[in-house]
Amino acid sequence: MRKIYLLASFVIALQCVFAQAPQKFAYQGVARNAAGNPIVNQLISIRASVIDGSPTGTIQYSETHNVNTNAMGLFTVEIGGGSILNGSFPSITLGRWNKIYESGV
Repeated sequence: MRKIYLLASFVIALQCVFAQAPQKFAYQGVARNAAGNPIVNQLISIRASVIDGSPTGTIQYSETHNVNTNAMGLFTVEIGGGSILNGSFPSITLGRWNKIYESGV
């Protein structure tokens, strides 16, 4: 039993050693018009930014995506996989993220 416990501890330790920050992550949203109605089945452009601390903080990373919405206005993008406007995704200071702010382009 002790050997199994030691082996499990070793495997967990190896996973921690080889863990890496993600190079992309999925983000979903619903596109809406000024009246609050979903923008359905249309090509939209969005800009996603990782901002330090607050909406008025320093932009660490920013990118754009062109994506189609579905019948409910839902869209999905991979942050880190768009057209880069500012910064470098691998250089984002992860511990200082506040939110990801999106806006129409």
